[in-house]
Amino acid sequence: MHIFIGSTPNTTQKDIELAKGILNGKVLTDDARENLEKYFQNIWTKEDIFLFNRGREAMYFLFQNLNLQEGDEVVLQPFTCLATLQPILWSGCRPVFVDIKEDTLNMDLEKLKKSISLKTRVVLIQHTFGNMVNMQEVRNIIDDINNNRQAEQKIFILEDCAHLFSTDNESIGKFSDAFFFSFAQDKAISCTQGALLVVKNRDFFKKVLKEEYQNIKELPMKEALYNARYILLWEKIKRLYYTLDIPFLRFSLGKFLILLYRFLGLIKKQTEGRGEDIRKLSNIQFVF
Repeated sequence: MHIFIGSTPNTTQKDIELAKGILNGKVLTDDARENLEKYFQNIWTKEDIFLFNRGREAMYFLFQNLNLQEGDEVVLQPFTCLATLQPILWSGCRPVFVDIKEDTLNMDLEKLKKSISLKTRVVLIQHTFGNMVNMQEVRNIIDDINNNRQAEQKIFILEDCAHLFSTDNESIGKFSDAFFFSFAQDKAISCTQGALLVVKNRDFFKKVLKEEYQNIKELPMKEALYNARYILLWEKIKRLYYTLDIPFLRFSLGKFLILLYRFLGLIKKQTEGRGEDIRKLSNIQFVF
């Protein structure tokens, strides 16, 4: 038995049939995003719910509306995904890295205290591999600093829940100003690409986020259908990954398909994208 840890590792036969149904038009996808928004709104009843095409787009939307200035600092841990860096750089901000603890692979909160400067505007906390950070301690650290700052200098706490396996944990978002989940191709909850952003603290925003969100376009049909097609292509890759396997050449039929599909543009690298590409989650991406 071979285990794939990336590219839709938890795909089931039901997912495959659903993807086929979306591509051949037999599965109706109308109102899927609206239904999903209502589902999450029933969990976080007092918060603002937003659904995006990717986690980095959710972050970029948030950073755009935090009125960040060029050179402002976003504190995060270096053991993370490239996708968390992109929206920081798109926003003209400077990433400041805080080392991790060996036992949890999460940010060392003692070192966090020493990394805060007058330019720090956001602290991004990641729950690495599902290991929950002590967010109460993070909140205490930031509150102590914010109590001595003007409103425009206060620090925003953003909680990265992309590694968590469930939305049921009551401590999620309890001590942060906003938090987000990724629905990427290698996540526990997956629709190939997608993200949920939940905003609690509206005091940091001069604009109404709900109104800004309405102006964002949905992912175009062609790109949305890519997500269903991606599931089927990767199922074929995984099925043939060890067929005609030649270890010393690092070659197999499945590996050849990866190269072929990328050459033909049928699958793309997950790190591709630009800030101006921000899109809402499409109805096609998450049939609920």
